[in-house]
Amino acid sequence: MSVTYALEPMAGSQTTPTSRFMLWIDGVGSFLLCVGERVTVGGPRGSNVEQPAADIAFLANLSRTHATLVRKSDSLILEAHSTASVDGRVVRDFESIVAGSSIVLGNSVRMSVSKPSELSMTARLDVQSVHRLEQSVDGILLFAETCLLGPSTDCHVRCPAWPESVLLVRRSNEFYCRSQADLIVGDEIANGMTEMPIGSVVSGQEIRFRIDAFGESP
Repeated sequence: MSVTYALEPMAGSQTTPTSRFMLWIDGVGSFLLCVGERVTVGGPRGSNVEQPAADIAFLANLSRTHATLVRKSDSLILEAHSTASVDGRVVRDFESIVAGSSIVLGNSVRMSVSKPSELSMTARLDVQSVHRLEQSVDGILLFAETCLLGPSTDCHVRCPAWPESVLLVRRSNEFYCRSQADLIVGDEIANGMTEMPIGSVVSGQEIRFRIDAFGESP
């Protein structure tokens, strides 16, 4: 279902390096961005708040760190710490993941894997079971340097109403964007590859989105 978010700049947005971000796209939805080379997946944190939660934390009966998704060069690997399977194969230690793979954690948490663009190693995870994450999202992106948003089928997030695609790039712990569409980043007109400070709104004709530190809400 299409959801419209009020994307106004937030005071005091986090600017320190982190491994998780939230991508809010007006009229499209919210997406968890995981930028680390190792992304943990598991259940809720529980009562021990001193223990870190998994990067992808489900409200489900999973171990706190049930599995780890590891990106090595052009490969994506599932490292199982508890019961898991990939495409029906039980994972004893490690298993390669490719576009179209189906991951099952425990007995019922199911995710599908896609890589819409051949020019980007970023993978998208979509939850196929009824389980929700601790923070509700419409999809999960395992961000690998670049990511494409826009109307075409090779975009990691489809934005049907946008006139042009927007390329997101991450360099030295900072996000940048570039598009053939005219964009404004915060209060500045974008010129080529333009830095996107965390919390700044990117807008243009039918285009409006923002990246926040994980835990912020629009």
